[in-house]
Amino acid sequence: GGDGETGFGAELGGGVRYADASGRIQAQGRGRVLLAHEGAVDEWGLSGTVSVKPGTDGLGLKLDVGLSWGDAGSGVERLWDGGLTTPRLDEEDDEPAIEPRLNAEIGYGLRSTSGVVTPYGGLALGDGNSRAYRVGARFTVNPTLRLAVEANRRERSDNNLEYRILLHLEMQGQGVLPLAKSRTY
Repeated sequence: GGDGETGFGAELGGGVRYADASGRIQAQGRGRVLLAHEGAVDEWGLSGTVSVKPGTDGLGLKLDVGLSWGDAGSGVERLWDGGLTTPRLDEEDDEPAIEPRLNAEIGYGLRSTSGVVTPYGGLALGDGNSRAYRVGARFTVNPTLRLAVEANRRERSDNNLEYRILLHLEMQGQGVLPLAKSRTY
């Protein structure tokens, strides 16, 4: 009757976060569930992330590993922005399989003659057979000027390949308008 996108609903979500005294090692977990909805909607999600941050000077190991199932982010913003557009039906035959997704990145900050350079690599494994690989480098010239170059390859579950090169420039400071420009080729 249309209630799948417009009816009353209640959502419950929460999370927990841990950081060691230095703030360099962090872990967090989040979960949410759509408790009730007038339509035939069933949504839930769980996620967890472990991070190792570099020192305050940007030097050292940077590692992020995240694993998620379902949609662990709050649906409230999505509801305000345009309604519930991708409902999952309660019927067993029509409910999609919820597979785990992995997102990981590792990098290492090194001192260079003009600041800190952080080469990195990343991997994302999604629903089905979709995969994404990325390699790049971030250059922090000073706290107000940062540059990044990244190349990535995305393999979709329908066997389509996508290649991209990303260039990112970020400048900010007193008396200068904040600037963040990204360009994908």
